[in-house]
Formats: sequence, C-alpha cells, structure tokens
Amino acid sequence: MAGFSVEQFITDDIEFSSREEAIGHLHKTAAKYNGKHIAYGILNPGKQSPRLAFDAISTYSEDWLQRYFSQNYHVIDPVIKRAANSPTPFDWEAEKHDSPQESAFFGESVEHGLGRQGFAIPIFGPQGELCALSFNADVPDKEWIELRNEVMPHLFLFAYQFNALALNIRKPQNKRANLSMREFEVLKWAAEGKSVWETAQILSISDHSVKSYLQNCQRKLQCSNKLHTVVTAVRQGLI
Repeated sequence: MAGFSVEQFITDDIEFSSREEAIGHLHKTAAKYNGKHIAYGILNPGKQSPRLAFDAISTYSEDWLQRYFSQNYHVIDPVIKRAANSPTPFDWEAEKHDSPQESAFFGESVEHGLGRQGFAIPIFGPQGELCALSFNADVPDKEWIELRNEVMPHLFLFAYQFNALALNIRKPQNKRANLSMREFEVLKWAAEGKSVWETAQILSISDHSVKSYLQNCQRKLQCSNKLHTVVTAVRQGLI
C-alpha cells in the first residue's frame, strides 16, 4: 500500500448526493484498503438537523441491517457507546469482552459477514454533531495490527470528507466563508503540512498569530479541528 499523502486525499473526487452513491464510495474504499465493510453512523446530527438522531450508511448486508435494527442493537452496540465518549480512534478489541452480551453481539455480526477485527473513528462537529466511521477486516490476527496502523491515517481523513458530505445531505449548505488574505495564507501552509512554527517562520509572524488565524478559519468554516478545516477549505475551493 502506498504511503499516506494528504495531497492525494484532498484531490480525490469524493462526491455524492444520495445514499446509494454514498454506499458506492464506502464499498470502493473498503476494497481499496483490504477491508470487508465500512459503516458510517450519525449518532447525533446536532442542533441544525431536523431529522432523527440516529442514521447509518454502510456496506453491510440487508440481512444484518434488518437484524441490527429489529433487535435495537444500535442501543447496545459497544462501538457506538465507545465512540460517544472517545476523542480518538479506537480498536474494537477491548469492546468485544466487556460482557457476555457484547461478545454475543460481535459473534453474531461475524456470522452475518462482518470482519473479526475493526476500528472506529469518532467525529465531533461544531454544532453538536457526533458521527463515527467504522472499518472492519478479516485477516490473520498477527497481520491485523499492521493493517490497522497502515490504514487508519487514510481513513481518518476520508472520514472527515465523507462526514461533511453526509451531513450536507441533511441540512442546507452554509454560505461560503470569506477568509482574509492572512487567514488564506496560514490555511494554505497548513494544507501543505507545515506546523504552526514553520508557518510563523515563513510568514514572519508569531506562533500566536498563526494559531489565532487558524482558529478564525475554523470558526468561519464551522469545523471541529485543523484537519477538518483544511479539508473543508479545499472542498469549497478556498485553497
């Protein structure tokens, strides 16, 4: 697998306007990274969305989805519970053994075609959104850690790209943000992978100023962190 490249991802064409198109992107991405399935869940759409709190887009089989929702598994799913309280991506392994109920849940998921291993990426938005993207695979245990560590950086950025489009289906588009010239410059160097210190040296300004401009960009674009801000700016054609 090729090494991680932000430039590769911000130039990738990830566009969809329907659930079917979104599922197609998930299938393509799962296959690209040797996974079995990818699932995206909107656990809380935030105060800007009029729709129900829980929604999901996934590559799972219809049989498993029917079983999952008919049994209200989204209420007991340990991955969802962990995502609601975890600021960082996490491996499923610890959640498999919390209780006999959790062990039975994961065992049943494998019977319906999910992989034995997986990880989830929580996504927290500025309007109270709570979403998560989950990747699972079925490889020998000794190969899983290597695969997980290799794939996670790619899917972390993909998760934010996918999330922005999925949420945009559910609510009106925000007006295009107007960035100042200095904000534009700082964000451009952030997209190039420069640190706060490196950007400060390039622009001959203080570290504090760089951080302040980045915070302004994040606020104007209504994003939750620096990476989300860069991805959003690229997708809006601002940089």
